[in-house]
Amino acid sequence: MSTSKKVKLTAAQRAWFKEFEDTTGGDAPGLEDFEAGTSTFAEAAKRSLACYRMQAEEQADRLERDLDSLIG
Repeated sequence: MSTSKKVKLTAAQRAWFKEFEDTTGGDAPGLEDFEAGTSTFAEAAKRSLACYRMQAEEQADRLERDLDSLIG
């Protein structure tokens, strides 16, 4: 059983996650963990960035493969 308590975001932290979501067009994967008190803001933000980087790299790889087949 978890003894963590719900964390209240500061205005600056909320603004960072809002900017992340607005910029990436997706949810911030670490936000729920931070709000639940199971990770720090830094851990949650870095997790969100790492997930975004991985998704962006996968998309770029897919686009490159599609391009290569066109210009082959």
